[in-house]
Amino acid sequence: MDALYLDIGGTHLRAGRYSDNGPVDIRKSCIQDYESIYRVLEDNATEDMSVLIASTGHQNANGDWKITNGNGWTISLKELSESRYRIKTIINDLEAACWA
Repeated sequence: MDALYLDIGGTHLRAGRYSDNGPVDIRKSCIQDYESIYRVLEDNATEDMSVLIASTGHQNANGDWKITNGNGWTISLKELSESRYRIKTIINDLEAACWA
């Protein structure tokens, strides 16, 4: 099964699909081109895809993910869990690099 992975940085966003053959369809765009994470998901995810996110930022006391990019996005994990998107994980981008 395919999965969408997002690398959300301070300046750029990378979106790609991970399939049985590894990463494919990697696209890089400016983070300022998107008003929210929800727009990124609308443009890149299909309903049958799991979504994996590595991002600048951290989880706050409310359980939301505060992204420290130029847009200052906050990802509500509660809202996403109630949406059509299947978010599997959100981790800090430095943590993702360490795991790699």
